[in-house]
Amino acid sequence: MPPHLSRYTNNSSLVAPVTIRLDENRNGDALISQRTRDDIESVLRMLEIPDEIVNPPYEVRPLSGGLSNRLLVVNDSVLVRLHSNGESSSTKNENSLLDRESENKVSTLLAQRGAGPTIYGRFQNGRLEQFYRNVRPLSHAEMPYYAKDIAEHMAKLHDMKDVQTSLGNDCLPSMFDRVDGWIGIIEKKMEGKGSFPIDLYRSFKCEWKMLKSSLLRSSTMQDAQSLSSSNCIEEEVCKYMREIVFTHMDLQSLNILKESTITESDREKLGKIRLAGNYDKSCNDSNVSSIKIIDFEYAGMNSRAADIANTFCEYCDMNNLSLKYADFPNESEQNVFLSNYLSCSRTACTDITLNEENFDAVLKAMRKEVGRFTLLSHLGW
Repeated sequence: MPPHLSRYTNNSSLVAPVTIRLDENRNGDALISQRTRDDIESVLRMLEIPDEIVNPPYEVRPLSGGLSNRLLVVNDSVLVRLHSNGESSSTKNENSLLDRESENKVSTLLAQRGAGPTIYGRFQNGRLEQFYRNVRPLSHAEMPYYAKDIAEHMAKLHDMKDVQTSLGNDCLPSMFDRVDGWIGIIEKKMEGKGSFPIDLYRSFKCEWKMLKSSLLRSSTMQDAQSLSSSNCIEEEVCKYMREIVFTHMDLQSLNILKESTITESDREKLGKIRLAGNYDKSCNDSNVSSIKIIDFEYAGMNSRAADIANTFCEYCDMNNLSLKYADFPNESEQNVFLSNYLSCSRTACTDITLNEENFDAVLKAMRKEVGRFTLLSHLGW
């Protein structure tokens, strides 16, 4: 029988009145003090986490990989997600680009639909959630190998109309909001500071205004007097790729998990695939295990192209800021991802774009749209 779950489980509206305090050493690394252990035990009690999930004695260890959160694991069963910089679980820090209230709502909606880890409950500066065992994150070099799986998961997220309805899509796409918010923070910081490079800032703001206007248009051919067959396809693809849908917007390798049991043969195969460029075969390999998608802090309403473009940028190991631009997916790699995305999406392009005769032109138009939105990805981060 499944364990009894409390009123806090998968409920974003309830926040337990307790805080977990975490100490740090001089290098900023987490120190699991007795105070931290006591706080965690209090949260586990208050959120009524059943013994079937986690029971004493509690073993707490830090988990690496969190960029905007501190991550701790209790008994390899419960993930403790602590918001960084003293952020509250339910209020927004004026210097933060993250909306924690929205993040918790999104995570709960996905958990209710089995598309994300179970949320055991919220507390003042974070939340507890299900910890996936026996999995490991992908490396950035493995992302092309799992292109089919990533594309399939992305297509399913983009098709979640009920999540879109719950979030509402009557405002700017969230990535544009983030850049606008970043500009607002800069403006506050520069007040009264004569040394601020004001000319550079004004130039950037002007260019951002033009880029935003261009990317928010649902069509790229408003001024065209007539449309040829190829332009018709490009127009249809543009509308499809710029449709506002529910997006992840942070599908970096650390947020994509697979089973941790990988053989030396698998490792050798992964290395050869990129060298050979033989992605079509690898992406249809029945031995490829399914993946899990985690961390929806940046999820929200954006265009399809924005989410895909951001994912392609992550092929370059952006999470480690090592910027391997040569690893940006080439035309063949993009086609594998995009064709699998189309085959998995319930909201397909129109008949004219999915006609087999036009498919190469469709993929070309999709790549063009993705290329435009890579600029937004760079600014967003």
